[in-house]
Amino acid sequence: MKKSIGKVILGILLSPFTFILNSCSPLGEPVNPQISKNHYFNKNNTDVIWSRQGNWFAIGKTAMQVDVQSFEVLNSTLSKDQNQIYYYSKPINKNDISIEHFYIKEGDLNEDIGFDDKHVYMFTTEGTDPNAQLSATIIKNANPTSYSYYDIDWAKDDKNYYYRNQKVPVDFKSFEHLNQHYSVDKDSCYAHINGNFYTITQANKEGFDILKDSYYAFDANTIFYLNYPENASEDSAITAVKTSTTKDAVLLSQEYLKCNNQIYFVGKPLKNIDAQNFEVIGRWYGKDKTNVYYKDQLLPEADAATFSLQEEGYGVKDKFGTYREGMLEKEPTN
Repeated sequence: MKKSIGKVILGILLSPFTFILNSCSPLGEPVNPQISKNHYFNKNNTDVIWSRQGNWFAIGKTAMQVDVQSFEVLNSTLSKDQNQIYYYSKPINKNDISIEHFYIKEGDLNEDIGFDDKHVYMFTTEGTDPNAQLSATIIKNANPTSYSYYDIDWAKDDKNYYYRNQKVPVDFKSFEHLNQHYSVDKDSCYAHINGNFYTITQANKEGFDILKDSYYAFDANTIFYLNYPENASEDSAITAVKTSTTKDAVLLSQEYLKCNNQIYFVGKPLKNIDAQNFEVIGRWYGKDKTNVYYKDQLLPEADAATFSLQEEGYGVKDKFGTYREGMLEKEPTN
């Protein structure tokens, strides 16, 4: 009862502000509320205003300068009139795109992709100027009749797979995903991250598998780790480490792996470690009975016996104090 009364009082207190806000709104009626909550006529119905979710007061608005009579909302991001195609609030540099035959496909994953009778298009800004006109870039080899996204990064048509709108060299009939970062076909194993697609030339297709939804994978005698692109060149995108067996591989965290009496951090074996007694502390720390590690670095001064997570927060501590990024924090001086 008290909560209901509180809501009523809050509504009464806010009603003047809401009235003023609505009175000052430059937005008229939504163009097509069933399709988009971002496109609105102006008050005079002489133009269309782009305002995300209609939140012009907090997020802003953009007059699109359209031909109102022929304007049509296609989805929440794409629209067109008789002269122009628009992506968000910006007109698209049409190039060879056919306005007459331009259309979209249903589904949230396809809302940033456009089609005409000949091509599939993605939309990019020309140069680094945020106010530059957008271009409709043809997705090479894509069949507009069958092209569609089935995952946030992946699309396919009747003959090819596409990773972030780039065709990938895989066998269409046998290609399958193992997780977000690894896939296989009848001939090869693949890794992919942040728009980069790699063929794992060192991998043996027979027995190739992944460790949950991590950056680790393995075959019978090799452990693989997919490095972040900013930390890797083309030649070092994937760390591959040979081992006598991978049958007992166990993922301890996203970064730490135990296999064949060895501990690995982001694919690199740690030296002089007691693997049987190793445990992960938090995300970036680990310890055995005598030593503490930050990532792959030994912390020689840390006390393994008392090293643990703090009772509150995400920090780590031992009898000497707390640690931040592998360093013992100094006590504040008065």
